Amino acid sequence: MEAVQSALSLLSGVVRAPADLEKALQQLETMQLPSARLLIHQSEWGMFKNTELDKLIWQLKYATDDAEDLLRDFRDQAQRRKIEDAGRSRTGQLCSSSVSNVAHIFHGSSGRVREAQDKLEKARAEVENGLTKRGLHVVPLKLMPTTTEIITAPQVFGRETERDQVMEVLGVTATIDRIQEFDQVITQMGMPLTMGSTSAGSSKRKSAGHQKKRKSAAASTSKAAKRLGNSSSSPRFAETTNLAGNVSVLPIFGIGGIGKTTLAQLIYNDDRVRAHFTVRIWVCVSDLFDDERMTKEIIKTMSEPNIDLPSDIGDLRVQLKKQLKSQKFLLVLDDIWQISQQQWEYFYAPLRCGLEGSMILVTTRHQNIAHLVATSSCEPVQLKGLPDDIFWEFFKECAFGRKLPESYPRLQEIGRKICFKLRGTPLAAKTLGRLLNSKLSEDHWSYIEGSELWEQPQKDGDILPALRLSYLYLPIELRRCFAFCSMFPKDYSFGRHEIVDIWVAEGFVAPEGSMRLQDVGIRYLDELRGRCIFQTDPKFHDQDRYVMHDLIHDTVQQASMHECLLMTDLHNEVIHEWRHMSLEVDGESLSTLENTLHLNKLRSLRFGTKLKVEMTWFSLLSNILFLSLRGCNLEGLPESICELSSLRYLDISHSHIKELPAKIRCLYNLQVVDASHSLLVTIHQDVTKLTNLRQLALPVGASLALSRIPGLGNLSCLRNLSYFTVVRKNGVFQELNGMNQLRGTLCIKSIRAVNSMKEAAEARLVDKKHLKELDLHWGDGTRTWNPRPCENEVIDGLCLMRQFNTLRSIALGVIGYQTG
Repeated sequence: MEAVQSALSLLSGVVRAPADLEKALQQLETMQLPSARLLIHQSEWGMFKNTELDKLIWQLKYATDDAEDLLRDFRDQAQRRKIEDAGRSRTGQLCSSSVSNVAHIFHGSSGRVREAQDKLEKARAEVENGLTKRGLHVVPLKLMPTTTEIITAPQVFGRETERDQVMEVLGVTATIDRIQEFDQVITQMGMPLTMGSTSAGSSKRKSAGHQKKRKSAAASTSKAAKRLGNSSSSPRFAETTNLAGNVSVLPIFGIGGIGKTTLAQLIYNDDRVRAHFTVRIWVCVSDLFDDERMTKEIIKTMSEPNIDLPSDIGDLRVQLKKQLKSQKFLLVLDDIWQISQQQWEYFYAPLRCGLEGSMILVTTRHQNIAHLVATSSCEPVQLKGLPDDIFWEFFKECAFGRKLPESYPRLQEIGRKICFKLRGTPLAAKTLGRLLNSKLSEDHWSYIEGSELWEQPQKDGDILPALRLSYLYLPIELRRCFAFCSMFPKDYSFGRHEIVDIWVAEGFVAPEGSMRLQDVGIRYLDELRGRCIFQTDPKFHDQDRYVMHDLIHDTVQQASMHECLLMTDLHNEVIHEWRHMSLEVDGESLSTLENTLHLNKLRSLRFGTKLKVEMTWFSLLSNILFLSLRGCNLEGLPESICELSSLRYLDISHSHIKELPAKIRCLYNLQVVDASHSLLVTIHQDVTKLTNLRQLALPVGASLALSRIPGLGNLSCLRNLSYFTVVRKNGVFQELNGMNQLRGTLCIKSIRAVNSMKEAAEARLVDKKHLKELDLHWGDGTRTWNPRPCENEVIDGLCLMRQFNTLRSIALGVIGYQTG
């Protein structure tokens, strides 16, 4: 009797355990983890200035990552059981869900979850206590420096072209002699074009003083301002919304420290501008687009500083509109960080009715904001780095100061190497120049040249603190995507869909309703491009490829230094639990890697070198999500790679790999396999069990082999399929009819096997709304095509005419035609 009661008690405990466990996992996923991630996102504002807080935040990040790994492990187990049960008989399914099996699967799980929860809560409490103890707010009310119209830097270097182009759009013209005379005066005055938006100035906003009305000394200008052509190749992220009105808006955009504010200051203080506009107004917008404050500043500048203003914003706007009609004005809105289309249209409404010829000059770091505010007559100006020769002259001034560079030939050689890394960014030259100027010795300069910029000390107003704001002002989901990219080397060319698929595999992309995760990720990428974090790769003008500016890369390396590692030396002491890593080391040294790193913590591993050795420690990568063996010399993958049950993205492109392991079917969670430009010639039929596959890039031979595998229709999530071969077995289109996520181009071979309109309709091509091109072959390419009477019926059955609204082209046999 006691034995029976004991068994019943055990059974009751085992059955109850999954329900209790599910509740704990749900609490961890829906409450504790989001709360911890939000605290990390908010508290990062203070971690760069406080080393103790920095340590606490990283401990919280580690605890959060461990909890996420645990949750993913449970989800993966459930997914594996679901897929395995699908191939079992009813009896086998019952056995797999038996009490003994459930007990084995969940044995010790509750303890693991409690441990993760306790660790997470402890780390979270320590961060909150650290913030309280130091009197820090999780998000500062205002972090942006205030800019004014006053130029404070010592000397002008370059920017004459940009200055003259902007002046032309403003309607300010001058003779060549007048421009040369102006340049000489500016040089004597020592005014710079080298400050960034963090230019030194009063920490307290100065009220713009009353300016007397002046009669314009220049001829009236054309109503339509000329377009600037220097950014015509830039992608348009938002359609221009301001298509009419007397007042044009010209935006200047670029990364922090590039000189946007200084260019605006120089133009604002130009004598020709003073003469051309009756009144000039400078407004520092900063991180908060405060409509009421800015409206008051504009009114006070155009009338009297001490004027009594109405308290109602509507009355303010009416008063502003009246004043604008009597004075031709130049309004500079400096440093816009965030604004919605609705906010801008509301603010711009009274301004657009100003006196004809008035202009608004906007500076911003965001390309999408630049396109949002630009009027149709003004192409946004992208401010890029100074030309090499001009930048070198400026860099020498910063680094040598009053010393003659000619007296230090060796330092000039080192300086040129440092100068190249800064990519023409004036604020970076000032930052490094200050560090170099402190000690004009070869050892000191060589040390700075050999170390990363983010490893150098930085003060407020230097380049990294300036660029760090671009990181800190990112939404939580974009910040993780951006930080992850620091594991790639500088100048790495990111493919548009490649990086998005990796973000999805890493779990960085949050679901949004019924949208595909890849579409959400594309929006993330475009948002980062709009913030000038990614730029079009100049080496691939005709492709969707992007690079990060070196200084942006340095910024994100600093922000993710304990999470992402670009390893070039295996002899360094490992003190962090890195999650993402690129290895740029000699292949022979990799055999010792298991003794160097916490391999079970890695989520991403990328080899940037051609491997010459077999990997014996793949099975230790228990949490790996992204594995890149791109370009490796391995002819085959070790069987141990099939133990990586968490793997989502496998890149073996440009490799010597000729075949995949037979047990590839065990990688149930694979979403992307990139074997393009590899030596792969065949593919195992068990690939059809990888039902989560979204992308399968194969060489031509392997693609043709794939098209003949039975059960291909199981890959219903697949987005790409180069070829499909019609086979008369259980219905000619049984595999293809459910693959409705297919995109791009699809070539269907052996259509001669289709005998009727009804059979052709089974392809359900009408449901494949994302396809752009179809290539239809009646044969398989090995025999001569013999026409048959039923071909017209087959064409009708394929419903091609219904596809004309989405397809760009269709090719029938050897005859192709465009759909229009």
